Amino acid sequence: MARLPDLRIFALIRMGIHDTDKIAHILRYSVNTINTYKTRIKNKSVVVNEEFEKRIMEMKAV
Repeated sequence: MARLPDLRIFALIRMGIHDTDKIAHILRYSVNTINTYKTRIKNKSVVVNEEFEKRIMEMKAV
């Protein structure tokens, strides 16, 4: 199950913010922390890592 920081990071990606530095600044985390969260959630996913962010962008709002 995704944790709140994971959801916040991928919500920003879904909103079109892909720059890790910008995400780190908005959430007040280090760039390393953002990369760690992204890697952790991608590794838990059934989607291939290279397609993960593309699939995030394809999600439709409910």
